[in-house]
Amino acid sequence: TQADLVAFFGQIQAWYGDTAKHAGDRDAKVVDFEYYEIRKVDNGEVASPVPVMANPADYDQQANQKTHFLNFMVYAGGTSELEYLRYIGVLDQDFRPVEGQSLNLTRYLALTSASAQTELDEVSVRGPQGVQGADGSSYVPGDAALPYTIQFGSASETPTGQIRVVQQIDADLDLRSVRIGDLKIGDINVHAPADSVNFQRDFDFTGSKGFILRVSAGVNATDRVLTWLIQAIDPNSGEVLRDATRGLLVAAVGATETDRFSQKRGSVSYTVRADAAASTRATIDATARVILDDAPPISSETVLVTLDASAPSTALAVTALGRNESGFPVFDLHWNATDDASGVKGVTLYVAENGGDFRIWQRQVAPATAQAIFVGVPGKTY
Repeated sequence: TQADLVAFFGQIQAWYGDTAKHAGDRDAKVVDFEYYEIRKVDNGEVASPVPVMANPADYDQQANQKTHFLNFMVYAGGTSELEYLRYIGVLDQDFRPVEGQSLNLTRYLALTSASAQTELDEVSVRGPQGVQGADGSSYVPGDAALPYTIQFGSASETPTGQIRVVQQIDADLDLRSVRIGDLKIGDINVHAPADSVNFQRDFDFTGSKGFILRVSAGVNATDRVLTWLIQAIDPNSGEVLRDATRGLLVAAVGATETDRFSQKRGSVSYTVRADAAASTRATIDATARVILDDAPPISSETVLVTLDASAPSTALAVTALGRNESGFPVFDLHWNATDDASGVKGVTLYVAENGGDFRIWQRQVAPATAQAIFVGVPGKTY
């Protein structure tokens, strides 16, 4: 947008579906409303529309893995809690308790806690965000570092002394390109040095948590396995802790439900690039296993992405047509952009004047064979 902030945010709004050409545009696209919130203001009342919640079925792409969907509403201001209770039917329109119902949130919190407990037992892999191809595959580029995050948790109330995370590296990935990323264990965040192939270090939490955190991570080139070994070390014995009050993935006494959940969760991350010999449409899978102390390993679901090893190709032909009636130079442009896998979403055309920097002339136009006329400025070369 040539450093134009107004144009930048205008483009962001357009990407999100805003069709308004100006404030109060009556022809702009409007979403469906479920109801109106009546809000008090200094000079009366204002009806604030509340959009209809999204339909999960509209986002189900029939992928091999389960589609996870979350609808949520954000309440702001001094009456946000009351507005939520009104929304779920506990309070009436005037924020008074509905007859026969209690204002007690104990049952709601209990259900939330039970749901969180189930999530704590799960191990999940979050892979790179791919581009949806015409064939339904999720394509990732072959020349980029692909980010992966493995998330895990413990449903036990007993602290964990040792966590082992194991990730098999797909054969179509370059084992030498693996780089260890940051990790998080409860409320402990560990930053791995940039460009870390292997990582090993002790962190002294003796004063605050009563243990030394030992982190070891690296790749076994023989079996192509990336492993993290995370241990709580007893500062007195030098051994892995087996303590009912100290260790990893344990909630602090008196912590809120939200804090308890986050303190019993952890994650590790890494990046890896596709192998130079990997071909387009190669399927890259990732499945992680986590072992907490001596418990049986827990495996994640498999995350699949498809490789698009080659960049799109574009053929561009430019023909000078001379000058128009006003004396301006005119050029005829023809182009054809193709891709053998993920496809081409759009083409952006750049123009440079007098050998200067290129600037955007047309943005995200038709990717297939197309044609346009460019009119320049007299006295400049293009």
